[in-house]
Amino acid sequence: MVARWERDEPAFVLGAMLPDFAQMCRARVGDISHDAIAAGVRCHHRADSIFHDTATFLALCSQARSDLRAAGVGRATALAAAHVGIELLLDGCWLDDPGVDAAYLAAIDHTVSLPPRTLAWSTDEHAERFAHLCRRLQEAGSPRAYGNPTVVGQRLERILAQRPRLAPSPSDGPRLVQWAHRVQPAVIAAAETLREEVREGLASAPP
Repeated sequence: MVARWERDEPAFVLGAMLPDFAQMCRARVGDISHDAIAAGVRCHHRADSIFHDTATFLALCSQARSDLRAAGVGRATALAAAHVGIELLLDGCWLDDPGVDAAYLAAIDHTVSLPPRTLAWSTDEHAERFAHLCRRLQEAGSPRAYGNPTVVGQRLERILAQRPRLAPSPSDGPRLVQWAHRVQPAVIAAAETLREEVREGLASAPP
């Protein structure tokens, strides 16, 4: 969504998502020889630093941590789930922004036409992890399921289960789903304010 405020071409949008994709598949990218992708990565870092410091996002996460702890979720799990869960629920809101869904799908499709070595991954294994992730994302299509709080809660459980220190307990899974249902209305209500905070922050940030 934010990338399209600057440029709508698939390579740029792909670059704006690339740091998150690398984290998702636990891969490390090095040099990027494609100008538009590299510019998209820079866009990602500018937007990310502003987004995470907005008053609205910080308030949503603070309330989420309190709510999850009150529901009996362990401290480490609650800290991580509050942050990631709010982000996923916001994704579900912002996919309704005109053109965002199509731009996401076009960027994913663009990965199959990239010339070899456009992205210099740290190892061949990391390159294959990224290729596998892109194939899965293509097959999955639109991530509109993030508009469903049950899906968000279940997704949170799977994400955190991969990190031993953050892994939910067996009883936390239902709690995460229940929390996602309870918090979704507040996230939807705050989404537009948060979007404008990011837009204003980018307008005043150095290029």
